[in-house]
Formats: sequence, structure tokens, C-alpha cells
Amino acid sequence: MGNMMGATSCRMVLATSLVVLVAVGCGGDGSDIGPRLPPIPEESSKVILLDDQNRGVVSGRVEIVGTNVSALTGRNGRGDFLAAPGGRLVFDAIGSPGAATAGDRLADLCVALTVVGADLPTPIHLPDLPDASSSTVASGLQAATTVLTSTSGDSILTVATGTEVSDAGSPSSVTLRIGELSPQHLPGDLPLSGSGTVLYGHGLYVDPPTATFAPGLDIDMVDDLGLGSNVASLYRMDPVTGEWAIVSTATAAGGRIARLGAITTGGLYAFGVAVDYAAVAGRVLDVDGVPLPETMVRVDQRHTTTLGDGTYQVDFVARTEGDGVTGREAVIEVFAGGWWLPVVVATTVPLNSATVDAGDIVLDTERAGNLRIQQIVRARADPFRPARFSSLIGEVSLVTTSDAAGQLLFEDVPAEYFGFVEGRPIDTNDLYYGQVIGFLEPGRRWSDVNQFLARRPWFVGSRSTRAFACDAFGGGPVYEAAIIRGTEPDGLVAITNENGSGTTDRDFRGRASASVRSERDGKSITHAKTVIMPNSDLLEFPLLRVLRRPLGAFDRHGLVAGNLTEANPTADFGLRVSRRITREEWWDAVVEGDPIESSLPIDVDPATSGDGSFQAGIAAAGGHLAAVEIADVGGEVALQRLGLLADFTPDEAALIERDVPLNAVADTDFVLVDAAATASSLVGLNDLDLALGFELANGQLVDVARDLAGSLAADAADLRLTLPALTGDLAGGQWLALISGSTVDSGSTASHASLIPVSEVATTGFAFPDFPTLTPPTSPSASGFTVDFTLPSGVVAGRVELRSNDDPDDLLLWQAFVPPDATTFEFSTMPVDADTPLLAGRTYTLSVTAFFGPANEPPPRPYIQFTAFTRSVGIVGTGVTRIARRSIIINT
Repeated sequence: MGNMMGATSCRMVLATSLVVLVAVGCGGDGSDIGPRLPPIPEESSKVILLDDQNRGVVSGRVEIVGTNVSALTGRNGRGDFLAAPGGRLVFDAIGSPGAATAGDRLADLCVALTVVGADLPTPIHLPDLPDASSSTVASGLQAATTVLTSTSGDSILTVATGTEVSDAGSPSSVTLRIGELSPQHLPGDLPLSGSGTVLYGHGLYVDPPTATFAPGLDIDMVDDLGLGSNVASLYRMDPVTGEWAIVSTATAAGGRIARLGAITTGGLYAFGVAVDYAAVAGRVLDVDGVPLPETMVRVDQRHTTTLGDGTYQVDFVARTEGDGVTGREAVIEVFAGGWWLPVVVATTVPLNSATVDAGDIVLDTERAGNLRIQQIVRARADPFRPARFSSLIGEVSLVTTSDAAGQLLFEDVPAEYFGFVEGRPIDTNDLYYGQVIGFLEPGRRWSDVNQFLARRPWFVGSRSTRAFACDAFGGGPVYEAAIIRGTEPDGLVAITNENGSGTTDRDFRGRASASVRSERDGKSITHAKTVIMPNSDLLEFPLLRVLRRPLGAFDRHGLVAGNLTEANPTADFGLRVSRRITREEWWDAVVEGDPIESSLPIDVDPATSGDGSFQAGIAAAGGHLAAVEIADVGGEVALQRLGLLADFTPDEAALIERDVPLNAVADTDFVLVDAAATASSLVGLNDLDLALGFELANGQLVDVARDLAGSLAADAADLRLTLPALTGDLAGGQWLALISGSTVDSGSTASHASLIPVSEVATTGFAFPDFPTLTPPTSPSASGFTVDFTLPSGVVAGRVELRSNDDPDDLLLWQAFVPPDATTFEFSTMPVDADTPLLAGRTYTLSVTAFFGPANEPPPRPYIQFTAFTRSVGIVGTGVTRIARRSIIINT
């Protein structure tokens, strides 16, 4: 076996059973030696960028001023300088190309900090500068007064008539913006006051920081200091040195602090007042009560890191309100350091003595690192392919797509056991398949892993079956899942360990199941899967778990901004952006309602911009942008024009100006010959909807638009799709039409969906699927019951599903694959040590789904192949193009 785990192989500690499993991802035809990942510097120093709500700023950039060292921030707002900076340094935190939430406009800050450990000692928080708190004024003397008010109303900035406004970067006009930061998020090291301390209020950021005003602008801020009759100082953080200094003073009246002419240049300001101080001490533990060293603690504006025993003490915490008398509470925020999964916890503590014991604070985190992946098939890089990761502990599961070199990064993932699985059909006999179970050494920040896919048969003759309980998204092993044989109470085969597997005789007594329950943050999922008549050497059981939420909302990205040209200016528009995705992901999103594991910001949506302008993120490793012009046709939305920026790789943490012409006009009829004549009476032609994808000549899929029922019409026995011709920029590609429909009758829902490649003006052979039947069970009970149904002829397989989410935070789900000739399924009592989704007093949706291949063709995969690789290959990957479903509501 070759060096499957790359640089981590010598440090892996695997059970004997794991070694066999890892081998399935090791062999390659000819050689296991493939492309090498570029070396990573030995040094590491991490930084976290957050907005004022402690959300991660993704694809921000932090530069160490005076050097060429920088870091780009990822899905938790964390970046790595891959260097070892130390001492008093100035950091240029550039938030403007990043995003914490769609539509934000984050400020850029220069912050001075002293680095004495591996990482920056505290996060850097960036204010948002919303359009609602902005105004564009002419450079020079102002002919009228302009007032800017923050969205909270806590800060008001007035540009009085006669003020001289200038900015070297904007000779004709200056767009002024203001934003705020909470007091505890003021960045850097804020000044003390002699032998005492300073209580600071919230921050006001005036953008651009290079703008100057003569005379100065008037500032008016809510008195969150409780100033009383004391005098406050106005502090400004220098946008070049990152240091704070006093620039003015002010007093309070009517609950506000105001100062005329105080703001002579842009930047970050805050009022502060000298008061007595206290010390705050405490301890940070993980959920098992183990002390957490090197975590970052902020008490108001003062920061420190925990010692080896998890303890900390922060001095010079303002003990009273600004009046010097009234007691107050301090805000404590704890941030996991660079050795841990990024987590934030906030609390408060009353300052009722000179030294305050804040007690224990629990941080739900794990040791963490980054994995770099190189995908390899036949000793060559395997580019633009889906890649997955899930951790055994820590509940992190990730899905992405590799770049042109077949490389990708899974960042901030839990240490210890992890895994992923991937498969791709080759032909009717073989597929490429790779499954990895690995070990990420705690305390190791970067590790490299090669993901080999080896050729293997769809069906391997053997006398036993290995049931693999894996995460439904990332494909790694699931810990403590139950593997169950048959329906008898003694049918428990295994409670899975780090390999996620249980093995028994080939027939599994005619029925193999896996189930697991997971809980996190007040949410729970109990998920079971069953396969009737299992007859493969391998059965994958992808199970849903409650996953940890990252601090950030997006993938790494670069921004693209421009205008939609060649469009009707009075029309409506739509915009979709995604990384490179597969048919399976698109199908699951449209048909099953499972969101694509990718999120990118749309900051300026042409649907609301009013002038066709847009600004959106495209995945840093490459992706697609699709813009459409739409119109109302008979009460339904119809496509009029399309523009694509497809297979595009942006510059991460930067903005590219690029107009997108809507030059593909929807003026061509693509006919599905005789399709309308095959529609079932259960779902009429008037109930159809259309989701539209476009497949490039290189096979990549662009998610174009949803809900285009107006582009679909019945014409005699045919169905007609009115779409742009496959010429010009669309030449060589094909449309993917996902036609679906649903109706409800007497409490029973009938629904269907079909994925149809359309490359010619006339497509023959398509027919809508026939529907299964479903008989309501007479007395459904938590102790078990039987479901009667029939599947139409020509199906690959069926699925019986029981789903309950009466409580949106508590999902119960049992899914069972059944062979084409099945007519019953028993929801039975599970063994005592197994988690069951079947509970009393719950409302369930009971459904039966029939899976079909392309119309008028034999099933692309027999049932045995369909059920074996449900995570690595997936439903669509096995050749399914159509489904039909019947659903009812039952109560237990």
C-alpha cells in the first residue's frame, strides 16, 4: 500500500480494523505516486476577523504593515500568516472584500497589537458601514447640512453648511459612511488613565478614514457611559499607527454626549472616562471539564489568554459607570485560540469588589487543525471534483470542490479521527472508489492527505457484508451508530467505533439498518436507514447528524461587481452564484430541499438594485454566476434573457469589475416530443414547474434559475421549453431541465420530478413517471406497524420514509430502500441499544418514492448497485433521473 495519508501517515494511530478500510482508497492503477502539494512553512500564526455580532468575516485580508506577510480569512473568519510575527506590530485588517453577512460593507482598520505567543492575542472586530448611514457630498465647501445617523440611532454625525470636505482619493465627491462597534469590540490596546482605568462607550467609525473636515464635524452619541456630571474624553484610533489618543472632550446632557467640531478626519472614535478599576479572574473549561489553555479572553476592552490550567486574570476593568459611583457589569467574551475549533461564548459579571471571581466558563470546542487534500486517480491530479470531510468528534462535516490542480483545503477541523468517501461510475462493471479513515494529530496545525480513488467492481462476491455508517454530508465514519440485522430484538450487530462499520453474513437476515441520534445546541436528529434484501459486500448508510455551525456564513470567495448589460431596464432580474457543483447536489437542492453545501454572498442583487447593477462572491477555487431577466407570462415567471460568468476563478479577498451581458435571448422552442401525453392525472400539466441548469461543454453544471413555470407550456401532446438557443457562449453545452409537480387531494400528496438533458430542439423518448400507491396504515404505533404500497413497473428501487419534525429542533427520520417487487415494509421495534425514530405521540409524514432511470431505457443500475453506494455515488450518480412520490400524514 502506498503512502495513503501523505505527511500524516507516520503519526496515525489506527485500530487493526481501520487498516483494512483505509486500503480501499490506496490502490491505483499503475502507481500510487501522484502530484505533490506545495510545502507549507513551518511557522504558523493565526488571526480572527469578526463583525460586531461575532460573525466570522470570510475572505477578509490581514496584512502585517511593513512586511509582505498576510493572511486570508476562511469560513470561521480565521486566517494563518504562515509566519512567526512577534513584538509590537501594526495589522491592516481589510474587511471590505470580505463578508460576514450578505450585503454588509465592512470597514478596514489598522490595529496595533503586541504578539507574544503563537497567535494574535485577540480577535479584530470590524464595523459595518451600511448604505442607510451614508451620504455622498461634493468635495469642497458644503452648501447644505448633511446628517448621518447610525442604524441604531445611537450615533449622529453632522456635516454643517460651510464645512470643507476633502479626500485625496475622491477629488470631486466623497461618500461618507458611519458604522458602530460595541464597547467590548473596540480594537487594539486602549489607553489607561494614570493609575486608574478608562470606561469606554461604543465606537463610531467615520469612513473614509482619509477624509478631512474643516471645521470639524459635530458628533452626537448616546451616553452609554452613564457619565453624570463628569467630563468624557474623545479617543481616536490613528488609521496609520493603530494607536489610540485623545482628540477632544465633551459632557453629557439629556442622555447623550455631544461635541461640536470634534471630528476633523475619518477613523474610529469612542468616548471614555477615567474611573476606578477591578480585576476579573476566572477559568475556561471544555464541555468535559478539562481546562483550556491559550484561549482568548476579553473583559470589556481588556484582553488576555488563559494559562495552562485554563485560568486568567484581567486587570484594569472599569468598576463603575462614568459617574464614578454607580456599579456596573462587565462583558466577558471568550474566543477559542488557534489550536482549537473557533467558538465564541459571551457572559456578564457584576463588578461588586476589587477582585471579582467570574467562575468557570465552558467553551464547546475541540483541538483542531487544517487538512490539505490532493485528489489523485491513476497517479494524476483529479481536478474539479467533489470532496468531502467529516470528523468523528466535534460534529464538523464539509463538502466542497477541488481546484484545477485537484487540491483543496478543509480548515478548522477537529483533531483525531476523520474520514471521507467518494465514488464515480466508470462503466457498467466498475467505478472509481476511495474511502479514507485518518487521524489528525492533536496540536498539529497543518496536515496533508492524498485522496486516491481506485478502480473496483460495483459488485464483489463474498459471504459477508460491511455496513458503513457515515455522515450524510462528509462521508466519514459515524461514531456510536447502531448496525442492526433483521427485525428481531437480538439483531444488534455492532455499535460503531472509529471505523463506523459492522460486518455480518451477506443476507443480513434480509434486512440491514443503521441508526444514530445526535444533539447539539438544543437541536436533535434521530436518523435510521434500512436496506431490504442487501446483497453487496458494502452498504453505505449516510446518516444525518446535528452539525457544528461555523462562525462565518460563506465559502472563501472573491467579489465580482458590474452591470447586467443588453437588458430591458424595466425588467425583473435574478442572480445565482455557486461553486462548481454536481448534478447530485443540484437535484438534492431542488427535489429534496437539501441546501447545497456552499454559500456565497450577494451584496448587490440586481433584483432590487433598480439599475441592473450587481456585486456577488464567486468561490475562490472557481465557480459560476448566472444572471437572468424574467417576466410575468400568464401569472408565471418566464425566462427572457440569460448571462453567464461560468467556470470563473476570481482573486480571493479582492474585487473584480466585470459586466455580464444578458446576450442569450430565450427565443427558441425546445420540444419534448409526446411528453405531455404521458402526464399522470394525479399531477396535471398546469401544476408543473421548471428549474433550469446549464451544463458546460466540460461537464460543469451552472445553477441558472428556479420557478420558471412560465417557460414551460403544453402544446398538444408535446411539452415546449422556451429557452436561449445553444449558440454563441452556450455552444457545446446543454440545458438541464428539472421538471416537477405536486398536488394534494384528500390529504394525500402526489409529487414527481424529472431531470432531462436538452441539447436538441426536439427531444424524444421522455415520459413522466408513473406513481406508486400507498395505503394508510390502520393503526400506526410506536411499537411498530406495517406499510402497504406498490411500485410502478420499471423502477430501480423504492424508498419508504417516515419523517417527523413537529418540533423544528427535533427531527425524527427513518428511510428504507426496498426492491422493485416489494409491497410492504415493517417499521419495527429496534434493539434496546439502538436509537429509534419511531416514538409515540408524534405526527409523521409517511411517503413512498419510486426511483426511475431515463425514460424508455432499462434501469441504469440494478437494485444491488443502487443501494450499495448511496453516499459515495449518490442517487443521481447511479443513473436515476425521475422520481414519483405519494405522501400522507399519520399519527402514532
